Amino acid sequence: MAMKQGTDDLAALEEAFGLPQKFIDGLINEDDWSLIIKSHALLESACSGMLCHYFGKYELIDIFAHLDMSNKKYGKIAFISALKLLSKAERRFISELSELRNMLVHNASNVTFSLENYFSNATKEKQERYHSALNLRLKKISTKTEVIEGVNLLIKEPKSVIWSSLTQCLSSIYIQDIFSIKRNELISDALKKIKSARPIEIKKEDIPLTVGSKSFASLTRDGIKPAP
Repeated sequence: MAMKQGTDDLAALEEAFGLPQKFIDGLINEDDWSLIIKSHALLESACSGMLCHYFGKYELIDIFAHLDMSNKKYGKIAFISALKLLSKAERRFISELSELRNMLVHNASNVTFSLENYFSNATKEKQERYHSALNLRLKKISTKTEVIEGVNLLIKEPKSVIWSSLTQCLSSIYIQDIFSIKRNELISDALKKIKSARPIEIKKEDIPLTVGSKSFASLTRDGIKPAP
């Protein structure tokens, strides 16, 4: 089954994230296990790159890459949430996808995992929760015999739901990357102009004596006080 998404949009995402042509479009035709594992790996890599673009420090890529994806206190999602790089709904999708991935990845027997069976056998309450977390934008799917919508989308077309939400997250990450790269270029150009005009000097009055309720000196590594 092939989901409809602008070919140019997918090609741009694949080029931006260093993927082979048709890779994203082809995910919808993978088995359920492969869809979850590959989608999560793709999002992990994209999120690490997004954080590097944001800070303009590409030497941090290995550090971000080794951070847990969905830990809300010190994982990649914690940075993304604090910096508001993705919406709350997109972050929730990533966290739910991480839970699915973690459930599948450590046992080889899960290669035959079925999303349809998993969601069909869940309680109604859990079905609603999964649908709310995993479906970011798919409203309905029309076939020759029926129109599928609401929570039934997740039960009958779970791969389509996850694929659609995946492409939304990747598009949002791509937009953030473009914005960060442009912002970093503007900052770099501005600093070059300032440095070419005169050396950058830090005067005593430029150094804060306090930060909040603590003295500036107590916040430095060696407790060094500003020079007089």
